Amino acid sequence: MKLIVVRHGKTNQDPPEDSLGRDEDRVLKSRGIRQSKFLGEHFARSEHSPRLIVSSGIERAITTARLINDHLGVEHRVDQVLEFGPTPSQAIEATIGHAHSAGLVDDPGGVMIVGHNPQLEGVLGLLLDGAGGSSYRVRTGEAFALEVDHEQPFGTARLLWSERLEE
Repeated sequence: MKLIVVRHGKTNQDPPEDSLGRDEDRVLKSRGIRQSKFLGEHFARSEHSPRLIVSSGIERAITTARLINDHLGVEHRVDQVLEFGPTPSQAIEATIGHAHSAGLVDDPGGVMIVGHNPQLEGVLGLLLDGAGGSSYRVRTGEAFALEVDHEQPFGTARLLWSERLEE
């Protein structure tokens, strides 16, 4: 199964003044918008672009997913398992469930998830190295493409490439 892991684009350090002041309310900076559009353009040019996007329900992840999807036009689902709290293994299991329900486990485009650190760093570590493995650095606006064995995902994935707009 192809899996693309994307961390949301660069955000403002502080939540908007009209919000409750929660971290979840932070929005993308202009750089984060450029990063997201860049990834959308990149995937639109790809021979095998993702066929499903699953994002966290937190605003900056939803916005990142929508800006990427403006170039792809695929189904976008929101799943709270990609928000703060659930473990990397829970995120992986939910993602594989989405791939199954959409019939994409054997599709060359696969599934994209858009979320947050530290969960995404743990997702990469668990998929690539297994339990107790390394933690990977995932910068804002960065995407990683992996080939994952959906039946035994932990420690069996292969990193295909990573991409990020560098300014």
